[in-house]
Amino acid sequence: MITMEQTIRNHRLQLDGLAQGVKQTVDKVSIGGDQAKIKVMHASHALLMSKAWLGKILSLIPDNNHSYKNDGQRHSVNDIEKTADRQTNFAEVSASNPIEWIDYYRKEIKKQEDELWNWYKVRKNENGAVIDPYKYNTYSTHALQYLSEARMHLGFALEAILENGVKCGVVDEG
Repeated sequence: MITMEQTIRNHRLQLDGLAQGVKQTVDKVSIGGDQAKIKVMHASHALLMSKAWLGKILSLIPDNNHSYKNDGQRHSVNDIEKTADRQTNFAEVSASNPIEWIDYYRKEIKKQEDELWNWYKVRKNENGAVIDPYKYNTYSTHALQYLSEARMHLGFALEAILENGVKCGVVDEG
C-alpha cells in the first residue's frame, strides 16, 4: 500500500521534473519573443510553488520524516538542507516546435492537477490520523492554484507566440 507520504513525495518529484523541463527549454520559445520566455519562466516557478505547498502538507503528517529539520536554527551555509524531492532523471520532450512543446507540458500539468483533485479528498494518513483540516485545505488549495497558474502561464506563452507570429507576418491574422 502506498502511504500518503509516498504519494505526496511522488507528486513532488513529478512536479520538480516538470519544472526543470519547462525551465531548461525556455530558449525554444524564442519565436514568441521575450513575453513567451517570461511566461514560461513563470510557469516553471508556479510548478515549484505547487511542489512547495505539497511539502507543507508533508509537514502535517504525524511521524513524517520532515526534510527541513534546521528551521530557525541555521547559522551558516553548512546548516542549509538540500532541496528535498529533486527529480534527477526526467525525460526531454521530443517536440518539433515550441507550440508542441508547450502543449505537451500543459497536458502533463493537467494530469497532475486532476490527480491532486482526486487525492484532495483524503484527509487521513494510513494510520487513520486526521490531518489538521484547515491547514490541509489551505495548503492543498495553494498547490492546486499554482498548478492552474502554471498551465495559464504556458497558455499566455502560446498567445505571445501567436501575437509575435502575426506581427512578423508568419501567421495570418484571420
